[in-house]
Amino acid sequence: MPQNDDLIKSIQELLEKERGEARKMVREEVEVERKEKKMHELADRMAIKLSLGKIEDKLKDQTIAITRLEKGQEKIETRMENLEEGQGRLEKRIDTSEANIVKEIKDLSETLGEVMSKAVTHSEFEERLKPIEDALDIPHAS
Repeated sequence: MPQNDDLIKSIQELLEKERGEARKMVREEVEVERKEKKMHELADRMAIKLSLGKIEDKLKDQTIAITRLEKGQEKIETRMENLEEGQGRLEKRIDTSEANIVKEIKDLSETLGEVMSKAVTHSEFEERLKPIEDALDIPHAS
């Protein structure tokens, strides 16, 4: 039975060698899978970093746009204040002008009243003119 023992020993050695090869292959496959997983993780991280970069760029653009809007808003507010000041000055000038016009109308009315009080009617004028015409021997126009 020594041959059987040798045969069994040979078979065991072959099996052991085959197990070692199988373990080696399993380790290699595990290592390849680990590397592939790591590559996928790196690719995912790169994609995330790229997306973050795009988001950061968009945020910068938005910040610039908001800053421009704020500056524009400040200009509009300043111009509105200037417009309101100008409108106030115009309203004062209009009020002053209206008051001056009213005063001028009153003055003219008073002057017209004085003139009218001193004015004579047509018939009064003819009566006053008649003695002068008579004295100068001018025929009457009536």
